[in-house]
Amino acid sequence: MGKSNFFTFFKTIMLMYAFVAILLVGLGVEFEKPEWGNMFIKQWNNFSRLSAGVNVNNEMGAVFFRESSVLLNGKSPNGFLEEKYREHVLSKYLLTANIQALAYKKNEDTTEVNQKSHVDELPPPAPLQEAVGTEYSSNDDHQVFKDYYVSLYCTHSSESYTPDSKAARVDGHGLINEVASHLSEQLKSKGLESVFNDTVHDYPDYNKSYTNSRETVNKILAENKGKLLALFDIHRDNIPGLARGETVTIDNKQAAPILIIVGTDARKNHPDWQINNSFAKRLKERGDVLYPGLIKAVRTKEGTYNQECFDHSLLLEFGGDMNTLAECEYAAELFADILLEVLKEEV
Repeated sequence: MGKSNFFTFFKTIMLMYAFVAILLVGLGVEFEKPEWGNMFIKQWNNFSRLSAGVNVNNEMGAVFFRESSVLLNGKSPNGFLEEKYREHVLSKYLLTANIQALAYKKNEDTTEVNQKSHVDELPPPAPLQEAVGTEYSSNDDHQVFKDYYVSLYCTHSSESYTPDSKAARVDGHGLINEVASHLSEQLKSKGLESVFNDTVHDYPDYNKSYTNSRETVNKILAENKGKLLALFDIHRDNIPGLARGETVTIDNKQAAPILIIVGTDARKNHPDWQINNSFAKRLKERGDVLYPGLIKAVRTKEGTYNQECFDHSLLLEFGGDMNTLAECEYAAELFADILLEVLKEEV
């Protein structure tokens, strides 16, 4: 047999003995309190007896062992493995990886280290919440109001907001129409159908404003779009002497205050005005809970303002002529929440 073949045969024998030695080391390990120095000497003696017929000195045998297992290499000078993990956990992993029978054997000796090995494990990630997009912010509200609607109009269509339009009044459609339209869209987005009639009523003859808007009111009432829950005439107030419009801070944003006007029967027959007044007071009470200060008052006046035509008819003033459009539109968004809460009691 040539030297090369002999060396190959010799190397194979050594590797086989090394594997047997590792097996003996692994099966002889007490994982809870290992003493690597004594264990190494004992297992090396076992290996020496097995290899008595082969001329292998101690140094060569140690090299084979060190090259075969990281566990017999001593402590890592770099400390890349925690000592308890290296001594108690990694050794089991290496054994079960090389001796498959051990991987299926139930270990009845559950050591303290194994019990603690799960303590620092991260908990499983929380399940992702499914994002659901809907046309309405509340499907429940949409279902509640599916057969109902509200209607809006502007008797004084030319009313506007000076900071934005540079005038308190314009010919035709002032910014008050933007507020009414915004309120209508907010109600629809929250689940209640809303219709805004943008007919101009105060131009060219301002004195005929309420006469013209009464025609619009009668038209609205004649339309069959479901059950009408409320009818609103949208205005803005005019408070002389103010350089800046009044505001109320809600959720760190500035909103224009809302004034509710209720017409009485002082000048004209209006048998249901108290029903309107009760409706207005409920809006104020709910507003004080949801958005304190937004609805600043409910005020009664001697005129009827076409409110005699419907028993849930009110005049709403969003801010004054010195408020900004943004402040009044924000007030409309908040008022939509209040109105929905009150009208739920009506259906």
